[in-house]
Amino acid sequence: MVNHGISLEFDSSVRTPESDISGTVKIDLSRVKDRGITEINVSMIGELRTAVYLKSPKTASAVTTVESRQGGERLTLVNHKINIWKTETFDGPSLARAVGGILPLPFSFRLSGNDEWPPTFEQVTGEGSASMKYYIKVTGVQKNWYKSNISITRPFNFLPLDQSPPPSISIRPKKVWKKEASIRKGLFVHTAARAEVEVCPSKFTRAIILTPPKVSLPGEHTFPICQAIPIDVRVKGISKPYSSKKGSNGTSGYPLPPTNPEAITLRLFSFTGIRAGAWYTTAKQDKGLVAGFGPPPNKSFRGEWGKDISVEVGTPLWTPESPSQIDGEGRWSQEVLFCSSMTINCPPCFKHKYLSNSYYLQVIVRFSGLGNDVVFETSLLKITSGIFRERVHAQPIDLPVEFPPSYGEVLDDREEA
Repeated sequence: MVNHGISLEFDSSVRTPESDISGTVKIDLSRVKDRGITEINVSMIGELRTAVYLKSPKTASAVTTVESRQGGERLTLVNHKINIWKTETFDGPSLARAVGGILPLPFSFRLSGNDEWPPTFEQVTGEGSASMKYYIKVTGVQKNWYKSNISITRPFNFLPLDQSPPPSISIRPKKVWKKEASIRKGLFVHTAARAEVEVCPSKFTRAIILTPPKVSLPGEHTFPICQAIPIDVRVKGISKPYSSKKGSNGTSGYPLPPTNPEAITLRLFSFTGIRAGAWYTTAKQDKGLVAGFGPPPNKSFRGEWGKDISVEVGTPLWTPESPSQIDGEGRWSQEVLFCSSMTINCPPCFKHKYLSNSYYLQVIVRFSGLGNDVVFETSLLKITSGIFRERVHAQPIDLPVEFPPSYGEVLDDREEA
């Protein structure tokens, strides 16, 4: 028991709309009386904060910059308050329920079905900062106005419902991102050889087949968090045009596509819009490698990183430039297909008047030779919670979402000014 005689206990697991939050406030009756506390209230609060940082030079010739915070916003989106104890109830029933002078006071809140609340979120960059916090707050109200109230806060994490249609097996158009780039033999030696890179994620489990798979996507191309999303990376090296005679050598001229997953990088980025007062900014943040591509992020991943990636190396293929002139010029090509899966454990996408967040993938494929990296970014991904209304129940859920560490920490008990 802390020295002011009040403690808070509740399950801080992930909550969704229409779920319950219940817990117990324990008070030391003698200590509370000595401190002059006349009542105890419990609140469920959701608070959004934003700030935009502007950079300006210290002097006209200075290269370094200083940051100034502009128009910070602090909005309370959720605020439900109940009273659980007053001094009038100090005697009688209160004393009967107390054990060793400690009185347990249960409380309960029901989150509404409001689908507009953002998920638990926090981001700090050089452009701005933003957070969405949900927490339970216990307030011990002092009898004397000149004394500070007692305040205890404990955070919990919140995820909105998935508004996309539930997954189905129906065939939908696939979502593909593609980039084509020229490949050169040396830094100043340009050729007509080129490379093609294609990235195709899916929401469905894919059967393993020998021919290049065709992956179906739901109509709006949504991807749920905390679920394995199959993803294909197709890399193709294409030679410059050759005569059919010279092209008889299957190794002539085409850039060999990489066959090692470490030559490919898939990196997830967040893209956040922050508004504070009259100011608006956007910021991106690196969320790390996904799907096992690239070198292991650190030593702890060695031996496990990328082990589930399958690689299919196609045979070299000769393709005439003109189907009507089989003996004319043509190109050699070779294709390598990498099949893996990625799991996104970040908060889902959302959009609010003052704060929005989405994600995209950065793709890098390294061909041999200096300056032969193929680099591109996907369009914004629609990441959802994967929690549908028909599956919602009152109990908290357990999802391995990587919420900001500060939300999982127990905040210190403090006296409220």
